[in-house]
Amino acid sequence: MYFHPLQEEIGNMSDEDISKRIKELSKKVSSAKRFGRNPDMLAQLTHALNTYRNAIRERRLEAWHKNNKKLRNEPDLGDLVNTLSLHDALPISFTWKTKFKSIIIVDGELFANEYKLKVSLTPHTANLKEQTDYFDRLKNLFEQVFANTITTWRDEPLYQTLKTKTTNRFIELPKPPYDQIMAAVCFCKANSILDSKIVINYIELSSWQGDGITYTVDKDSKELILLDRPDWFSAKYSKFDPWWLRADTATYDQELDKGIYTGHFSWNNQKIPVDTKHEYHAKIFEFQPKVLDGGKNKDK
Repeated sequence: MYFHPLQEEIGNMSDEDISKRIKELSKKVSSAKRFGRNPDMLAQLTHALNTYRNAIRERRLEAWHKNNKKLRNEPDLGDLVNTLSLHDALPISFTWKTKFKSIIIVDGELFANEYKLKVSLTPHTANLKEQTDYFDRLKNLFEQVFANTITTWRDEPLYQTLKTKTTNRFIELPKPPYDQIMAAVCFCKANSILDSKIVINYIELSSWQGDGITYTVDKDSKELILLDRPDWFSAKYSKFDPWWLRADTATYDQELDKGIYTGHFSWNNQKIPVDTKHEYHAKIFEFQPKVLDGGKNKDK
């Protein structure tokens, strides 16, 4: 039976009970993804799971903050000092591991692939809700936006065919789909969607097709130069950044009558519903390139 977090007061639950609930919901989400029979149920389960994860994350961060205050012999002067103390304690870096599956096109052939990433990140906001919301956005980037796609590059002939003959989602790279290019794109896109609330220090990436080699990309990596494509857009659209430098959910670029395509999904709190009109997404010319299209008031 599906359990919704509103059916109980999370604040009255122990950490152990919340952890048990997270395990239960994780199993249900995995099962729902595997069979894919009820998208609405999957969305509800995912939302419930994120609610519990956010609760335990905030508790742990608050506990760390209180302990840090004790170690520094700080008096408890209320929320204002708590917020300032947390800000003073920043930045604290941590790492997070994730993975996603994507088919790659190499010389006209399709190959199954799985990417594994280790991400080093540093929060730059003392607001716990912002930390939670932006970390969830980062998770959704890899677990939903990048997942179950076809990875290729613009000059691949088979890509041009598949783009018109199928409804697959694509990750369009500026160079052939080598792992170091994917690592550089992941680093840029992740930093772009986080609005400087969280900063990605580096990304380590390897893949099943990559012969066990791990590539590390940070802000000083030479791989970033390989992403430079001044001819990415036509002259009419040249003021726009490529998708890996924007905060929307696009993983490829397409020029439309009213602007450029901005993604199959829409950032919306902890869940990112598919916008059924995603093919009409575009940034209007008066907008700044990094304004996110597809906000809370768009029809989903």
